Amino acid sequence: MGRAPGVRGPLHVRRTIGGVTVTRRQLDCVRAHVSEGTSKAAAYRLGLSPSTLRAHLARARVRTAVETTEQLVYLLATSRELVVEDWRGE
Repeated sequence: MGRAPGVRGPLHVRRTIGGVTVTRRQLDCVRAHVSEGTSKAAAYRLGLSPSTLRAHLARARVRTAVETTEQLVYLLATSRELVVEDWRGE
């Protein structure tokens, strides 16, 4: 049985990191970016266009009040939300 149109699925689950809320998709984009090394490869892995992935990263940076993706990765890593080994399945 499928979902009704307009019903939000699990990608809209939100995570609180350092008192700031990011979406699960934003968190997935950061994890993919770290594990793949480039936005293009990360987007391909997630089935997104590179511009969509960059938009998710930009929104996550705004929400967490950081200026760079590197700062975002650091914030998530120090909050224990970014576990690259889990993303790669190792």
